[in-house]
Amino acid sequence: MRISIPKGPEGELHIDAEPGDVVFVLGANGCGKSHLLKHIARQLPQKAKRLAAYRQNFLMSDGPEMTAAQRQQLEGTLRGTEQRAESAWRDQYASQRLSSIIFDLIELENRRNRRIA
Repeated sequence: MRISIPKGPEGELHIDAEPGDVVFVLGANGCGKSHLLKHIARQLPQKAKRLAAYRQNFLMSDGPEMTAAQRQQLEGTLRGTEQRAESAWRDQYASQRLSSIIFDLIELENRRNRRIA
């Protein structure tokens, strides 16, 4: 997949990534990292997961905290809230977002186990 990032008058920067690749964004406070990640997430709505490091990064329990139906409903909710400008600094679904990432990781492991079996 190709990620396009506008560079102003110089055109665009293109980043090619394969499934399973990890892309890190590092920069000073206020340089536009959150805005950039929102831009990337809009290009890849089904493939990108955004986890803000400056927000809550702990879980309330040691297991999945949502059902498959809740996970699917949350995906639609998050898609809608990601479009709002305030989502760059406010995440009213922080704990649910983390739970959904854990849910997705467990589901990926279960799929892999089913393939092996």
